[in-house]
Formats: sequence, structure tokens, C-alpha cells
Amino acid sequence: MQISDNGIALILKWEDFHRKVITDHIGIKTVGIGHTTTAKNMKLGQMISPDKVWQLFVSDMDTVYKVIDNTVKVKLTQNEFDAVCSFIFNVGGGNFSKSTMLKLINSDAPKTDIARQFLRWTRAGGKVAPGLERRRQDEADLFLNKKIFV
Repeated sequence: MQISDNGIALILKWEDFHRKVITDHIGIKTVGIGHTTTAKNMKLGQMISPDKVWQLFVSDMDTVYKVIDNTVKVKLTQNEFDAVCSFIFNVGGGNFSKSTMLKLINSDAPKTDIARQFLRWTRAGGKVAPGLERRRQDEADLFLNKKIFV
């Protein structure tokens, strides 16, 4: 399974498109669409091409797919998959792999119980971030088929 246009629209709603290496609001160097790995080895202000931005995004999504393939043991709907992709893209595969959310997904818990788990992940740099609260609500709403982004 791959992320749909709707899932990509959700990610792009919350992740800016930066051709230039920046420092995000908690001090992490970022480039492209929320990409951190390459940015660590680059200088602030260094530029990449628009094609490189999309190459990094595709590579990051491949990593997200591998996490899902290796951890999720039940079938997800497209909207559930898209919401989980956005979540993993933001918090990382390691955090997802150890999460209560994953345990609930794999135990086929009620969808509302799983959706509530998104709302627990709202801190950045140790502080509640209003942007993350809104992103997690969007992810929970998509998981529950309550919202479309394209």
C-alpha cells in the first residue's frame, strides 16, 4: 500500500516545503519536506533543487512504508494508512514501533480508541505545541474517515 494524494495533502498541510536548510522551531536542521537526515550534514541556508526535495520525500515515505510493513499486522483502510503515514513521518518509526497506538492497531481495538492515541503526541521540545495538537486532530479525523484534505 502507498500513501494517497489525500495523505500527501495532509503531510503538506503541516510540513513546509523548504529548498533551503533551516532550523525548525525546536532547533533541528531541516530541508525539503520535513527531512532531517540530509540536513544534518548541510550548512544552514544551503539550497537543494525542487527535484531533490521530492526525491528526499519519496525516500522518506519509503522508510515509512517499511516501518508499517514491519510492524502493522492488520489490514488498514486507505485513510487509516494515510493517517498512520503522516504520524510516522512526523514522530519517526522508532517512536511508532514502541507506541500504544501500534499495540491497539494490532489488537484490532476500536477505531476511536486508536484515534485517541494520535492526540497524545502533541509535544515538541518538551512543550505542548498547538500546531501538533491540530495536526494530530487532523490525523485522528482522517483515521476515522471524518476529514479529506484534497
